[in-house]
Amino acid sequence: MLPSLNVSIKDPKYQLLSKIFKYIDSKNSIRIYARNGIKNIKMMIKSIKIIFTGLYFNYPLSKVIDELNRNDQLRKLLTIDSEIPTSSQVFEYVTRYSGIQFCNIVNSLLKYINKPNRKVKNTYIVDATPVECDINHIKQYITTEKLEELNLKWGYSTTKGNFIGFKVTVVLDEETLCPVSILIHSGAPHDSKLFEPILKELKRRRIIKNRDIILFDRGYCATR
Repeated sequence: MLPSLNVSIKDPKYQLLSKIFKYIDSKNSIRIYARNGIKNIKMMIKSIKIIFTGLYFNYPLSKVIDELNRNDQLRKLLTIDSEIPTSSQVFEYVTRYSGIQFCNIVNSLLKYINKPNRKVKNTYIVDATPVECDINHIKQYITTEKLEELNLKWGYSTTKGNFIGFKVTVVLDEETLCPVSILIHSGAPHDSKLFEPILKELKRRRIIKNRDIILFDRGYCATR
């Protein structure tokens, strides 16, 4: 049984979470949501905070919502003073939007939060990890057509085995270790197949320039 989320302003974990939520609530962030076609922005902000809290503490969504319903301090931390949505309402709402929209929102937020580094030469670290989607394909058969509709694919990794989901690539600034970009690919393509698309996308977003150093692990240069 998971312990309760006992909010303490002196706890560094909650201090960091409070700072993150200030960015999510900011006027610049609201403009980013609107620019990416988000309707009912208040519901989007609620959903992001609830989902992020679950990921942050490794709690299921239902547990976070139960905690919000009983814990005034947690509601104050998330600045949710209106009706708390149910798990099904959060899932139904976020699935209205595509993975591309969320990816664009995240990258716009990262660009807004992280000041551009104006050094002549910057160094970036690139790494990827498989992310499994919350789809119960054991009890419910998922057709190929349904996966294509959701822009999902079957993939395989040594850590997860066969799974349905994405490969998430994170690009970090070596000096600050802050993420500067996040890229998402369906399934689990081998790193070597992502090497050129990643460089092309980073150039398109004007994140990297001539003389910058990009650090990949050897899997990106392997053959398969």
